[in-house]
Amino acid sequence: MSKHLSSLCLFILLRKPNTLTMPKPTPIYQPDYDTRWKILLDQFADAAVKKFFPNIAKQRNHSKPIEPIEKELQKIFADWKKKGWTIGDKLMKVPLLNGKEKLVLIHFEIQMDNSQLFKKLMWRRGYRIVDKYPDTDFTAIAVYLGKYVPPNPGKFVHEYEGTRFTYEFNTFLIKDQNEEELLASDNPIDIAILAMFYVQKANGDVKLLEQYKRKLAKSCFEKNFTFHDAVNLCIFVMYSIAVPEELNAPIKNEIVEIMENIDHTTTQLRKENLDLAIFFEKTFLGYTLDEKNAEYEQMDREREKREKEWEQKREKEKQEREKEKQEREKEKQEREKREKEIIIRHIKFGLKADQIASLLDVPIKRVKKIIQKIKKK
Repeated sequence: MSKHLSSLCLFILLRKPNTLTMPKPTPIYQPDYDTRWKILLDQFADAAVKKFFPNIAKQRNHSKPIEPIEKELQKIFADWKKKGWTIGDKLMKVPLLNGKEKLVLIHFEIQMDNSQLFKKLMWRRGYRIVDKYPDTDFTAIAVYLGKYVPPNPGKFVHEYEGTRFTYEFNTFLIKDQNEEELLASDNPIDIAILAMFYVQKANGDVKLLEQYKRKLAKSCFEKNFTFHDAVNLCIFVMYSIAVPEELNAPIKNEIVEIMENIDHTTTQLRKENLDLAIFFEKTFLGYTLDEKNAEYEQMDREREKREKEWEQKREKEKQEREKEKQEREKEKQEREKREKEIIIRHIKFGLKADQIASLLDVPIKRVKKIIQKIKKK
């Protein structure tokens, strides 16, 4: 039944583009990768630990769930909240077979340049977590999603007057991954990594992005994932690889057809027995599709708000540039007017054009032009 409900979830998302936080025909900002990855880690926590921390995964006690520590993370980094430094962080508590627990911090970073600042922030994250949990082993990894990576990406050194702090952490560079190995992998996290890999590989080419998006979205259903996992991965791909809507719409239709071929009953469940559908949604998904739809609508409203603010900012900047242009033009006209008045006075004194030009350090053509206008009058 969870298979049917997952299918219904993605089916509704694909059939209702107004409730999707999809890019507009010409995206003016990159997709919200931080949020997408955090949602994905909630859905595939075990797969993430297996991918990024294979040694911990071998000791994992599967009788207990991996526990995300979102509220504690917010408390630890409370003073950074306004600056937004923690949006890409995921702190998880992993239970082991020996009865102990390990803390793992996964941070997703998109470097806009080769700045060293991020490594310093990783160091601060590390010592604050260790200070909060002194008796629990802790490890961290930085997943560099973009093409920019600072030198020595997994090491921060602070040194002053004989005092030296060195903080080393794990790193995972999307740009250095092997496409063939990712395609052959049965780890669902590798689908997400492939999405980011293709975004880099396309380098802004929308035609390539379209090809990669179609290929990857379909592969979610071609691999041996459960149907529910395939749906969640497909949603990640649809959100994360941004293409203009005229290229995106055919891909959505193709995915809907795949889902309809897999299961013809999903669209009937809510029509035939809404109460039963809601019951199973709560049981197997943990939420109703109405609740999830409301969440997406809220995300859509927030996206539209951000876009509106961005447009307002652009319009304001445009107006300011236009105002500056007008002021420069006005200053130019006033300067030329004053210059003309000075030239006219020198003409009245009987000076010749070349003498005025030399004296005032202005082009002789300008002086002759003014003289001609005076003669015409």
